[in-house]
Amino acid sequence: MAQIEPRDLASRPYLTHFDHQENDQKLLAFHKRHQGERCVIMGNGPSLKRTDLSLLGDVPTFGLNKIFLLFPEMGWEPNYLVAINPLVMEQCRQAYASLCMPIFLGHEGLKWYAPS
Repeated sequence: MAQIEPRDLASRPYLTHFDHQENDQKLLAFHKRHQGERCVIMGNGPSLKRTDLSLLGDVPTFGLNKIFLLFPEMGWEPNYLVAINPLVMEQCRQAYASLCMPIFLGHEGLKWYAPS
């Protein structure tokens, strides 16, 4: 997989107003935050409704994509949300804005979240 240099991302039209330095600083705040800990990455399938997620305790958890749709039924939320699918990021931008957790988005979603 080719590595994308920051200058390449900045040259994309929808990223012209994206502040890479500010974003890098925000990401650095998470660097090694959970080093040495186990973590759980979970999808959003129906089996989550039958799972006692309280057993996770203080284990750092990463929910994917539209997991927020299950929050009311589960009575539980992950520590972080991750989405890389451009369609999901576009569809969920308003819902993501209402969440009170750190959200990590793939660069393809920046066109919907970067200031205009």
